Amino acid sequence: MLAMYLHGNTIFLDDRLDVHGNDYHTSILLHELVHYVQQQSGRFREGDCDSWVKEEQEAFRVQAAWLRERTISFPQHHQIPRREHLCAGGSRSGTAPLQP
Repeated sequence: MLAMYLHGNTIFLDDRLDVHGNDYHTSILLHELVHYVQQQSGRFREGDCDSWVKEEQEAFRVQAAWLRERTISFPQHHQIPRREHLCAGGSRSGTAPLQP
């Protein structure tokens, strides 16, 4: 995992990310910033798997749109996650891969 948002005000970025010189890496930061805005808006219920999936789907859509504006393809291994792949038994069962 190259980046992670912790509820509050913290985004962790892997030192390998070049958010100033690599648009794909910048899109990873954007994805995490979407999670910050989501939390600040209060639109999603924390701890609920369905809400978490919706948060991830929205963050991936924003990231993909930003990349499209720069004519960069969204990597195939970054499909927008679906609930049945992430919410086995009603809890968070995985995280979305973030690879360059």
